[in-house]
Amino acid sequence: MQRRNTETRLGAEYLHDEEQGLRVELPEQLLLYCYMDKRWIGGSHDGRYFLYIRRESSGRRHLPDMLIEHDLDIFLSSTAAGRRFSPSVEGKNMVGTIGARWCEGYMMRLDLSGKGRYLILLADVRGGNSEGACVEALEVVERMLFAVIEEAPAT
Repeated sequence: MQRRNTETRLGAEYLHDEEQGLRVELPEQLLLYCYMDKRWIGGSHDGRYFLYIRRESSGRRHLPDMLIEHDLDIFLSSTAAGRRFSPSVEGKNMVGTIGARWCEGYMMRLDLSGKGRYLILLADVRGGNSEGACVEALEVVERMLFAVIEEAPAT
């Protein structure tokens, strides 16, 4: 796989969850800037999207209707019923604020069985709608699924 030019960008081009043994190459336009106790924070290099990934506890079975992270100044709630893409993937449109900015986004829950459960949020912080964020979130989920499939032993 060809490496991207990162001379003018700070951040990681991949998600590395050492505890679960998961390493996922992110879509080209996304970077992760920091990791804090089961949470990864990032966004697009042009500043349009905010990316939030959190490893969930094994007890949580459903996608929450709200995402509130006081320390990160995130206050989002769902706008409609969720959508189930498969038994291990579901998503919801979200609206609210990140920092002082109004945004729309898409939040997904991904169950990777033996590799844990993850909550993925992509929000358009430039006032766009959640459709673009949904497409980007689906690409992250797809890459996470492929990363697990690729490292599975051949049968």
